[in-house]
Amino acid sequence: MVDVSEAITKSGLATRLGVSKARISQYVSHGLPVRDDGRLDLDEALAWIESHGQLQGHFPDRGVRRVERIKTGKPSNKTNARASIKSMETVDYTAARGRRESANAQLAELKLAVERGELVEVETTKRDWISTLTDLRSRLLAVPARVGATLRLTPSHISVIDAEIRAVLKAVANG
Repeated sequence: MVDVSEAITKSGLATRLGVSKARISQYVSHGLPVRDDGRLDLDEALAWIESHGQLQGHFPDRGVRRVERIKTGKPSNKTNARASIKSMETVDYTAARGRRESANAQLAELKLAVERGELVEVETTKRDWISTLTDLRSRLLAVPARVGATLRLTPSHISVIDAEIRAVLKAVANG
């Protein structure tokens, strides 16, 4: 016989009875006793569901027959399938929890690397490089006029230097 004198969540009771959480909420709205901490006393809940089976109306096996199977410890036709599904859920949960823990560890490592200055944000770096390269381009394009004034070059010499700088900038821009 199964020990049923335990506190259980509404979700846990729903799983145990093989009904939806909404069904348990419906029971609660019809008077299923709930403890102060929001949990249910399992044997009280099973007794209440068993005695209030008439709430089921046209659907007589919405947990009521399962209550009897739980109390007597008799397996249902679905017990093996449910046990199999439950073990798969446990494995899936364990795997998911492991993935979550791994992701949290990676996130913590990334935050630490940022704090140490080992990593920088991509957008910040892009913005900084765009600013730097724009400034460099402006300064390079100003070289022919400055050099021309200092060396007293002719406009044709200045335009040759300007054309060479523009050609280099274009080649760099095109990769």
